[in-house]
Amino acid sequence: TPRPRERHAHLPRLPKVCGDVAMPMLSCGAAQTPATRAVLAHLVSVAWLVSAFGVKEGVRNAYVHVPFCRQRCFYCDFPIRVVSADEAALERQSERYLGLLEREMRASRGIGAPHVLETLYIGGGTPSLMPAAHLRRLLTSLEAEGIVCNEHSEFTMEMDPGTFDSEKLEQYLACGVNRVSLGLQSFQDDVLESLGRFHRRADVYEALDLLRQAGISNVSVDLISGLPGRDIRRWEEDLREVSGLVRSGQVNHVSVYDLQVEDRTVFGRRGLQPGDGLLPTEDVAAKMYCRAHEILEEAALEHYEVSNYALPGCRSRHNSAYWKRKPFYGMGMGAASFLGGKR
Repeated sequence: TPRPRERHAHLPRLPKVCGDVAMPMLSCGAAQTPATRAVLAHLVSVAWLVSAFGVKEGVRNAYVHVPFCRQRCFYCDFPIRVVSADEAALERQSERYLGLLEREMRASRGIGAPHVLETLYIGGGTPSLMPAAHLRRLLTSLEAEGIVCNEHSEFTMEMDPGTFDSEKLEQYLACGVNRVSLGLQSFQDDVLESLGRFHRRADVYEALDLLRQAGISNVSVDLISGLPGRDIRRWEEDLREVSGLVRSGQVNHVSVYDLQVEDRTVFGRRGLQPGDGLLPTEDVAAKMYCRAHEILEEAALEHYEVSNYALPGCRSRHNSAYWKRKPFYGMGMGAASFLGGKR
């Protein structure tokens, strides 16, 4: 079922025990917390896949999960870690997480031959909270395992409005990032507040201006339909606004997801259900889906997948690899690889 944020709809996940607990460094003498056990189980599963199935063809696609968020949105049940606003504390947490990622990479050693990736996707969470120096270190660690990008690779990084400035963005681009997935969800401040989002409308346009000034033309944005208290008219306002961004050349890809209420989210604990007076009925949600199709295709976007639209030549190569069942690495909290036809 489609979910908010472009990359999550087709990614298998580990048990959610990782999502709301601390992420200790792993060491031989360390006490094993639930998070440690979950990470160790993932390392064992990767090693088992290597030995049991092997991969004769090079794996050309990779997803790396960066779980940091400023706060948990009310619809979110993804494996994330709410981090401190203090830069020094965030850097320490990022350092610890990188250590876990590097251990996972070493456990995956020997999968296929050294190769160049067709796509690399840094998702989350909010990867744009990660210090740029840590992104460089992550790429260096991947390269040490023979997993590299070149000028032809699609290198996507998810970013949230209000989490980066021009200096940080330039540092990300210097690492090779050439495509940005920007988490909008809505342009309307009251809607964003009702979702528990950190940013507001002004942050969206500031982020888009930064991307434009940096020369990034390959930009995808996300919208969520079927939200509490929003009717078709207000949904169309968001669709027409994003269509304007497409026509102006600031956006070339749009992901549209219908809200799915999960039990362990704020919305789930509130007991929200379709047609309960807050959420639209299933019939209205279906009409919202149809209106998205109509309005976005008017902006010359191709509806090339259930939840995704792109200008000609601008489809997500990374997501297309999932849908075509191509092998891929999945690294980090909640991610799993697809190798030898097995997850």
